Amino acid sequence: MTKPLSIEELLKLARSASARVMMERDGAREKAVKAVRELEGKVQDAISGDVLRGLSNVAGDMGVLHAARLSGKMPFGIDAFLSRDGRESPCLSKEGVLIVASLHPEDGVLTRLLHDDEVLAEHAEPIARAVQEVLERHIARTERRATSYARASALAAKLSSAMGFAFR
Repeated sequence: MTKPLSIEELLKLARSASARVMMERDGAREKAVKAVRELEGKVQDAISGDVLRGLSNVAGDMGVLHAARLSGKMPFGIDAFLSRDGRESPCLSKEGVLIVASLHPEDGVLTRLLHDDEVLAEHAEPIARAVQEVLERHIARTERRATSYARASALAAKLSSAMGFAFR
């Protein structure tokens, strides 16, 4: 049978365990910030000046903010409305920028940039999943829009041809 550890030994183990968890947390947080910022940059690069299509108005009847909510604990995912009590929520704007948004009865929708010190290690996975859903919607909506423009262009060419005009 092993002898129980003394209080001094337990304190030493607790100190060591706490130091390790803090070191691992800080390392994971740094990596999460880097990954999230790289993802943000790649989204902006992918849309190259366009906007992300298919985003819901997360402000509901209190204003307009076409964005995706980025929390992993919402029943309606990226389409969930912002809380009406002023609580801040991380979002991805239609420009592909990571922001923090909140609703206020007096001021409506308030937004600001998401700061690196607000990103936690556990944010990386839900943000990546939300961005994946946003990109899938964007691609589907953009393909439909491009098809619509192609049809409009073909119709315009036929009309011009019928009227004796030619496109150059």
